Amino acid sequence: MVTYKVDAYYAPAADRALLWKDPALGIAWPVAEAQAIVSDKDAAAPDLAACMNVFHSAAQEHPHAVCH
Repeated sequence: MVTYKVDAYYAPAADRALLWKDPALGIAWPVAEAQAIVSDKDAAAPDLAACMNVFHSAAQEHPHAVCH
């Protein structure tokens, strides 16, 4: 189970997902892929390489809000 804390109400327009099993993340998950319980949304999420344009766009729109 993954739990996280948020500081505001859910905003669907700001919702993003990242493919949990993307090898580029380098995460050694303690469960086999076949046994993982993943939502349809998370199973269809893009990998990190496909998400980079989202980060790039955010940096252009909010250059002072991006960590370096």
